[in-house]
Amino acid sequence: MKKNLLLLAVIVSGIAFNSCNKVAQQISQTLTWNGVDLIIDIPPTTAIGTSAVLGTATFSYNLDSFIKDKTGNVLGLSNVEEFKFQSCKLTIMNPNTAGTNSFGAFSDAKAMFSTNTKPTPVVLGEVTGNPAAFALELDLPINTTTNMKSYLPNSGPVTISYELSGTMRNTKPDTTKVAIHAVYSVHIVGFQK
Repeated sequence: MKKNLLLLAVIVSGIAFNSCNKVAQQISQTLTWNGVDLIIDIPPTTAIGTSAVLGTATFSYNLDSFIKDKTGNVLGLSNVEEFKFQSCKLTIMNPNTAGTNSFGAFSDAKAMFSTNTKPTPVVLGEVTGNPAAFALELDLPINTTTNMKSYLPNSGPVTISYELSGTMRNTKPDTTKVAIHAVYSVHIVGFQK
């Protein structure tokens, strides 16, 4: 009799567990977010050989709405499990024939990232020993493994700031316009009824 009651309890538990699984299904998805491209103006300089902040730019974006749109309004920013950098490309928008508005003029370059949620800057990407050759694009080597989730709010828009710094190899008589394009990986986890 005890065996039958135990067997019946196991069957009832299995049915109840199976029913709950039909009610709520776990969703796990990784989204690619291209951020917002910004132009940073780097003013003329005669300082060479010393690392310095060259310019900053900020934008606001409703990442919560982006996630909701991609998940049919089921998940949002509060469901983010991981927020990581994927890539960072810098592009000079106003090159000149002298080559002073080229990445060859920079021996080192670094992009920093921060948000209104966590204003402490972190390195987005960095290159040291950059070649002196004429180049209009620079793909910064980045850390794709660090989880930046703590830089995001739980809902609504987020304000993201970029800061470019570097070491000039030679003087730069003109303002250089640098576009920054960052791509992020957003891993979300939640339940759908």
